[in-house]
Amino acid sequence: MAMLGADISGNMLRYVKRDLISKCAVKFENFAEPYIILRSPKDLISASNHFKPVSVEVASIFIDGLIHVITKPEDMIAARTDPEPKPEEETIKSKMAKKAEDLYEKLEKIDINPFG
Repeated sequence: MAMLGADISGNMLRYVKRDLISKCAVKFENFAEPYIILRSPKDLISASNHFKPVSVEVASIFIDGLIHVITKPEDMIAARTDPEPKPEEETIKSKMAKKAEDLYEKLEKIDINPFG
């Protein structure tokens, strides 16, 4: 929790849950792109629309689990919540890929022969 910004002083732990989730989600999202490139590069563009919402969802489950185990150390860490899945968010990469595809299709339709 301290690595994500929680303040630990003696036996006191102070945090803003929303901030912890946000910081954790950014780390998951930053991991997602290189991971999908290694696993399935052809799916990068369509998968990228899911990186942010899924990262927030996983981060919220993880942070809730951490908070629970800190307040009840006798319990093991486990998913304690089941948040509603969030819809995909179109990324800049996805928009650029769509525009590139559209441009390529338009250029294919134009018969340009520089030699006459």
